[in-house]
Amino acid sequence: YLQSFEIPEEIKETEKKQFLTEAARYFVKENVLYRKDRQGHHQLCVHPDHRYRLLIAAHESLGHRGFFPVRQLLLRRFWWPSMKEDIKWHLQSCRQCQ
Repeated sequence: YLQSFEIPEEIKETEKKQFLTEAARYFVKENVLYRKDRQGHHQLCVHPDHRYRLLIAAHESLGHRGFFPVRQLLLRRFWWPSMKEDIKWHLQSCRQCQ
């Protein structure tokens, strides 16, 4: 949508307004996808291949703190759809935190 400005056919008529509202939060700059948070900060949309490394780095840089500090640190610069679930999974599987 961000390149063609055409709403995908699978989007129902009742969902179009929500789709357009959400799509307005995304933009591409120099071939990189970003998302604007509610305060207008730009968050890099992270490819799945890079998420785990970011999670580990954030968790370790905070001294193995919990969910909210890790999520807050990541959300300052990054975003991906399953971030909340991925952080929870990582914290539950961190041997040092158990």
